[in-house]
Amino acid sequence: MALKKLLTSCCAVPGLPIIELHGLCVNLRNNKKLPVAADRELLTGICMVINHQKQGQLEAITHLIDPIIILIEQLRRENKLEAPAITSNITLLTAVLNTIKVSKVDRRGQVTEGFPQEHMTEVFTKIIPYLQMAITVCPNEDVAEKVCWCYKHAIRQCDRAFLPYLGAMAQHLVTSFQQQPYSAFIYAVAICIRLYVTASDEARGTHSLTHAYSLTHAYSLTRRDLLPDVVGDVRDLLQQVR
Repeated sequence: MALKKLLTSCCAVPGLPIIELHGLCVNLRNNKKLPVAADRELLTGICMVINHQKQGQLEAITHLIDPIIILIEQLRRENKLEAPAITSNITLLTAVLNTIKVSKVDRRGQVTEGFPQEHMTEVFTKIIPYLQMAITVCPNEDVAEKVCWCYKHAIRQCDRAFLPYLGAMAQHLVTSFQQQPYSAFIYAVAICIRLYVTASDEARGTHSLTHAYSLTHAYSLTRRDLLPDVVGDVRDLLQQVR
């Protein structure tokens, strides 16, 4: 998309009219005149500009996700929250979460420049209820995969700042798997495990995740209608926990 290329090339130039551009994007989206692929590309370009801002990043990112959340809530109220509408909006949320450059601790222990992990966690926890609602309102494998894809990128971006919420997330994924035995939920739990096991004992604080993994194991053993690939995913999960 031409606008994305332009924004990417000029992202370090101060004073770019991203607020006005995003307003146009929202207007076209709400009037169903902007294809999802083009919408995603445009949001990605705007995020590239936000990455070069020295201040106001949290407000700018919130400004991007709020209209998407409002649209999801509107679709729910109007009983129009069907799989295509859900997945397209989750795709947009994922694009924002995945494109923002987040600060990390490198191998030398130095903190790199970027959006603070704590702020990214604040953004993600604001989105989580809407993702959980999508899974509940529209029990569909495509929806589950899109939601868990969003979880994957967001959890990796938040990194250890998300540890306080990890137990609740794992329990949510296990409960979702019990109700809808899709591999996507097992994969998302594996992402949680990787974050958990790489954290220090001090950072973990609690070992409540073990209970969630035990639930996954117990449930998998009692089900007879699980697809072979799901059984394989459960087995891989248990290998990681041991």
